Amino acid sequence: MYLPLLIGLLRKLRVKKVGEEEIMLKTMVIIIALLIAVVNVSAQAGRTPKSGRRVHQTTAIRVGPPTTYLKEGLTAEQVLRVLGEPINVSEREEQGVTIKTLHFQRGANRVLVAEFVNDALVSSRTETRVPIVASNRY
Repeated sequence: MYLPLLIGLLRKLRVKKVGEEEIMLKTMVIIIALLIAVVNVSAQAGRTPKSGRRVHQTTAIRVGPPTTYLKEGLTAEQVLRVLGEPINVSEREEQGVTIKTLHFQRGANRVLVAEFVNDALVSSRTETRVPIVASNRY
């Protein structure tokens, strides 16, 4: 950005005298060019706290567990590619229509339930399952 300006300045300031004045002038222009470059680089560098770590600002607050959303109409094969193997597969008949239900473990007591009719996703939901704790009662 400043380089063409400095080259033009050097051409305009060419001294006819050969000797110390010409060398002094060229040296001064080079020093000024270096100072401008240093100021540009330091202005572009990010500021970090004294500890050397960058400060990250939070732009979103997580409320509750993360959720997986599935688009209705996906095939069972597409859902399997995204979520992996289900922990349970079941089928039931309602009003002459077969509904296939797949259960996927999503972590921390959460299970995603996906229901398919004619190999098309019609609904999905996340359920929280409370683990069964074995007791020592007799």
